[in-house]
Amino acid sequence: MSLNGYPQELIERIIDFVKGDEEKVSYPPADVLVIHVGTGRPQICASNDLRSCSLVSKAWLPRSRYHLFYHIALYGRYGPPRFIKLLGSPYGTVVPYVRHLQLYDAGYSHNYEVCWLYKALPRLARLTAIESLHIGSREFERLDDTVLASCFSSLKLLKFLRIDNCSFASFCQLGNALSAAARLERLVVNSVRVLKRKPSDGPGIAKAAMLVRLKGLMKTPVYYITHRRSPPHLRILEIAKCGFVENLSRWLQAGNEPVDTLRLDIERRGDIPAYSALMRAVAWSLKELRIHFKNNVNLVNFAVADIFGHDAGTAHLPPITSPCLERISFDLGISSPEDLSCGIDWHAIDQVFSRPNFSSLKLVMVKVRVEMSPMDWREQRGRTQSWLATRLPSCRARGIFYSEAVSA
Repeated sequence: MSLNGYPQELIERIIDFVKGDEEKVSYPPADVLVIHVGTGRPQICASNDLRSCSLVSKAWLPRSRYHLFYHIALYGRYGPPRFIKLLGSPYGTVVPYVRHLQLYDAGYSHNYEVCWLYKALPRLARLTAIESLHIGSREFERLDDTVLASCFSSLKLLKFLRIDNCSFASFCQLGNALSAAARLERLVVNSVRVLKRKPSDGPGIAKAAMLVRLKGLMKTPVYYITHRRSPPHLRILEIAKCGFVENLSRWLQAGNEPVDTLRLDIERRGDIPAYSALMRAVAWSLKELRIHFKNNVNLVNFAVADIFGHDAGTAHLPPITSPCLERISFDLGISSPEDLSCGIDWHAIDQVFSRPNFSSLKLVMVKVRVEMSPMDWREQRGRTQSWLATRLPSCRARGIFYSEAVSA
């Protein structure tokens, strides 16, 4: 029994009710510890009631912290170092409550960024309860491969990883870090650069200090860590604006893991062969495929030809054979509804998806985003949706075709 004789389960239920429904909260999340760029002072963007609950008694504190520190976002130049210092302090008792971490650009110079990362990674490795990690605008090319992989291997519960606008020295450095996250289920890489050069050892003293710290955090010695395969639980892969897709395909083939959801952003024709190789690497287990074409509908025909095997108007059995594929989605960005009729060979697409290779399909979805003013879109919306509804007759006959047109 806890305060005033009430059961602890009831107290936790009351605090959960104070927390409210997360789905109704817009960004920034209601219970996020945000470090402001200007002041660098931590501010909890949560209701006063929830903060008051943490001050009632010791029995109320754990559940209140469970919500208060559920999602932490670190950005700016002065705030993140203070939080990192808190993690290394004996008074830093928030470690088991942080489950979602966002680490954004700190605005440092290049040299200071490297030194800061060497200092911060051992402290961040203490957040072993993290389930979701979002890293944005960071430069890892001067970090040692072992240092980065050791940090990721300490995040035992990490299931979701998103990397935006980051740079790495080589795909080996990136692959080792990803492979170290043994429980990873969903990976999103967007605008990630691989410099294709030998990584620098970085500051010698800082590197040595980092290895000493990591050895104290991990059961496996740092110098024994080698990762050559993809995480065994990886199921969802999302790729956009990355030039190392071929390396990623070989990395997935080495692990031979059943990736069942693949989401691709295609902006250039030169990217399609690499995406075709990626499809072959995961086709045996793939259940859902989503492809986004941004403002270039002509790429749809090339993608169908290279990825699905339709060429010169003659359909043949595609090289991509996925016995589990159930959902295919095309997300098209266009400037006017006329682009749909003059830039896409709908007959070829219909022929491909009517072949025996895709007999397991349950849904073929085409979503169109039209960049038009609201006034013009009101006039064009009904006609555009009616025109889309008559495409892909073979798929419509099977009852698997669905189309949607929206204003971008």
